[in-house]
Amino acid sequence: MSIFKNIKGTLQSVQQDLSAGLGLFSSSKDKSAVRSSSHYLSAPSPRVNFEAGADLLNKYQNVWKELHKYCEENGKKAEDVDIQIGSLYIQYDRSLEVFSKLHEELANLPVMLQKLQEVTDTLAQVEEEYDKVEVALIRLQNVCEEEELQKAKISHDLQLKAYREKRFKELNKVKVQIAKEHVQKVQAFEKKHQTQLKERQVVFQEVFEHDIEQYKKHGKIERLPSTPESEKKLDLEDFVPDDNDGALEEFFEDDVGIAPESVGLGTTDLLKNQEKEDKREEDEIDEEEEKQKGLKQEGVDGAEEQKDLKNYKNEENTPVSSGDDQFKDSEDSNTNHIETESSQETMQTTDVKTETKMQ
Repeated sequence: MSIFKNIKGTLQSVQQDLSAGLGLFSSSKDKSAVRSSSHYLSAPSPRVNFEAGADLLNKYQNVWKELHKYCEENGKKAEDVDIQIGSLYIQYDRSLEVFSKLHEELANLPVMLQKLQEVTDTLAQVEEEYDKVEVALIRLQNVCEEEELQKAKISHDLQLKAYREKRFKELNKVKVQIAKEHVQKVQAFEKKHQTQLKERQVVFQEVFEHDIEQYKKHGKIERLPSTPESEKKLDLEDFVPDDNDGALEEFFEDDVGIAPESVGLGTTDLLKNQEKEDKREEDEIDEEEEKQKGLKQEGVDGAEEQKDLKNYKNEENTPVSSGDDQFKDSEDSNTNHIETESSQETMQTTDVKTETKMQ
């Protein structure tokens, strides 16, 4: 940089010297012209040789002319050189700026390499964390699917239990209806039987009173002539029902295992048992609804939810199995009740046949 400045200063001093020399030359030429003109105007002296030094002056003029020409060319060349030096200076300044920036960047290169290594390590850690997050998301998806499966299973279990309870209630209603119909039939049969017994008792009482009056009047009882109709009538009249039905009851107890007198008590017990079972089923439904609400409100995380659901499942299995046992017991009791009804109907048919024979 200092070298270019020195060259530039030297060229400027040369240019100034040339311009000063040209100025002096022009001023001396003007003075000589003035002197020559003044000398020409003055009275010529016979001793002066005007042609002396003309060649020398012409020579000097040509030399100075060439020098002036060369000076102008040198000035133009100096201007061109100045322009080139300026452009070189600009290029040098730009190159210097670029090299200074390059030097700074090279000085910061170790720091950059260190930061690049840190970024590489951070990317490796991020990749590991990404793998962990991916595995955790897969586990979360599995947990969500298991939770949905458990919820669907619980929902289907509740629907199954509700359907089972509905069918059980319908069965109980049918049982109650059948029991009521049976009680009504038994009551109607007993009422009819009592009416028939009263009618027979009235007939027997009239016959007995007639026989007593006949005996009081005649001292004997007259017998009607034996005819088929009279024999049948006498047989029916002479038939005395046995109030002791122990043998018949023992027969039905041996076949069925239920006495006819226990029909009314069995119906009452059946109604009471049905009310107890309905109440117990309602309590179980309320408990299950409370458990379902508790599971929805807790909102625990994956593993805890699975444990809670498994515990809930284990708790669920016990009442369901008990419900199955109760359903089986109810079915057994229903079969026993149906057998009892069939035995009672058999008894009714036998009683009706006996009454028809008696009539």
